[in-house]
Amino acid sequence: DEAAAGAVNHYDAEAIPEELHPKPEEIRAIVEALTFVSKEPVTMKELARMFKGVDKAVIEAQIEDLKTLYRSEER
Repeated sequence: DEAAAGAVNHYDAEAIPEELHPKPEEIRAIVEALTFVSKEPVTMKELARMFKGVDKAVIEAQIEDLKTLYRSEER
């Protein structure tokens, strides 16, 4: 059906091309900034929507890195 095909194409058109994906350290910095400026917790669903096309495992790894950083005595 054309409507379903259009929906898939619309989603693909919104995805960020892979060559423009932020680097892992950029993702970490953005997630950290969102943590401080957001009135509500930022969900993984929201992060996945912001970083369209970026593997969720990359986003999750950066969240884990932030957790480790904030638990360390260096912060």
